[in-house]
Amino acid sequence: MQPALPTGPKAKAADIIAAIRTLKEVEHAHRLPTPDEKRILSRFGGFGAVAL
Repeated sequence: MQPALPTGPKAKAADIIAAIRTLKEVEHAHRLPTPDEKRILSRFGGFGAVAL
């Protein structure tokens, strides 16, 4: 079962930041994301008002 998606702006913003940091780490290491990193990346909702 997947964890619930964030509902508030702060939780969504935290997910966006976590996804960006994770992506930078994966790209810097020149490797594919782990299953845990894929879960973090999948929570990225985009930028702008629609994302929050």
